Amino acid sequence: MSADRGIDVARAGQRLKRKVLVALVLSSGVPMLVLLVVVLPTLGTGISQMLIVLTIVGMLAGAWVIWDLGRIGPLMASESVRSGFERTIERQAAEINTYATRLDAAYKELESTHARWKETSFKDEVTGLYNRRFLLLRLEEEVGRWCRFSHPCSLVLLELEGLRMGYGAYDAALAAFARILMAPPRSTVSVIARYGGSRFAALLVETRRQGAFRFVQLVRNGVAAEYPPADEIGLRVGIASLPEDGADAEQLLSAADAVLRRGLAAG
Repeated sequence: MSADRGIDVARAGQRLKRKVLVALVLSSGVPMLVLLVVVLPTLGTGISQMLIVLTIVGMLAGAWVIWDLGRIGPLMASESVRSGFERTIERQAAEINTYATRLDAAYKELESTHARWKETSFKDEVTGLYNRRFLLLRLEEEVGRWCRFSHPCSLVLLELEGLRMGYGAYDAALAAFARILMAPPRSTVSVIARYGGSRFAALLVETRRQGAFRFVQLVRNGVAAEYPPADEIGLRVGIASLPEDGADAEQLLSAADAVLRRGLAAG
């Protein structure tokens, strides 16, 4: 691109030189010939001839100035003008690159902030699990997947009973139960969430009812190992699976909640 610009500038300088030469001939050469050949011989001696001579001298001086401009113009176009233009382009390109770098950094920071905000808005502060809002969104997605592709899923509601109500002990017991829920193997896209209070939920993707029973048994084993019998911690469970227990998210939640409320053991 710089070579092309240099050629264009050089051509512009040559055009300038030619136009100056034409202006020199038209403004000085032709009038001076008319004065010398036509006017001067017809005049007598004295002031008239002196004025004509002074006019010719002035025209020669002006012609020299025009010629000098025509000679310097291409040099200016090929050197200083071109270098100045290139320096301007380079400076503007550097400024654009700097602005683009800052804009990219700001965009990445915005993405990071948005991701942190989104993660925080979907997480429970006490247990670190997902919250009810996120669970409901994912449940709707899984119901949609079932409608389109017939992929099964199961919803398990779990509620701890007999927790101490002291603030610190209560939160510690919930956090311990959250770790128990996260321990059993499951699909990486399954969701473990705190549903509210001492109630939790597990959305088990690609899992039928028998798989949900196995998950619950592992959780029961974890509760028995974590809480001594003296603590009298109990666990109530409600299981609902697509499509046996409902055709949409609301029906699935209602079915699991009904089983949990009856206090029926799963498995």
